[in-house]
Amino acid sequence: MSAGWVVYSVWIVDAAHQQWAYWFCPQNYANNFGFGMIIAIFYVRWGRERPISAGLACALRFVACGLVVAGALVRGNDAASLEAFSMLNSVGFAVLFAASVLTSPESRWRRFFATPVLVWLGMISYSVYLWHEPILLLVLDRYHLVSHAPAAFPWVAALLVAAGVLGGWLSYVVLEQPGRRLSILVSRLRRGPVTSAAAAARPARSVS
Repeated sequence: MSAGWVVYSVWIVDAAHQQWAYWFCPQNYANNFGFGMIIAIFYVRWGRERPISAGLACALRFVACGLVVAGALVRGNDAASLEAFSMLNSVGFAVLFAASVLTSPESRWRRFFATPVLVWLGMISYSVYLWHEPILLLVLDRYHLVSHAPAAFPWVAALLVAAGVLGGWLSYVVLEQPGRRLSILVSRLRRGPVTSAAAAARPARSVS
C-alpha cells in the first residue's frame, strides 16, 4: 500500500514536497508499521528459539548503516528524493532493528540495549515517533528554526532528536501512561462481574 501511494504521489499526481497531505498520512507511513510487524512475526516464530548468528547480525548492521548513509546522500529538496530518503531510512532502521532483536539474548548487542537509558528511550520511542514530524513541521520549520540545505542535515537531525525526545517524554507522561492505566481499569471492570458470577456459581455446582 505504501509503495503504491508513493508511485501515485510522485509520478502520477506529481505532488510537491510541501504538500504535506500526500506525505504526512497513514498510507505513506504504512511501511514503517509493516516492517515492525514482519520483524515481530519473525521474532515470535524463530527469534527466541533460533537466534541469528553473530556474523549475520554484524553483516546486517553494516547493511543498515549503508542504507541510512545512502538515504542521506540522495536527499534533496524535491518530493522524489525526499521520499527515497525516507524509504531508505525506514528499510535501514528495520534491518538494524532486526539485527538487534533476532540475536541471542546473551549477545553484547542485546545487553547494550538493555542498559537503563536505552530502555527508557525505548519506553518513550512510540511517542517520539508520533510527535517528531509534527514538531519539525509545525514548530521548527514554521518558525524558520531549521535550514533545508543538505549540508545542514546533521544539525537539523540533532535538534529534532532533542526536541522529539522531550516531546515524546511529555506525551508519554501526560497521555500514554494515563491511557494505559485507564485501559487496565476498564479491562478489570469488564472482567469483574463475570469473575464474581463464576465464583458464585462454583459452590452451587459442587453442592448439586
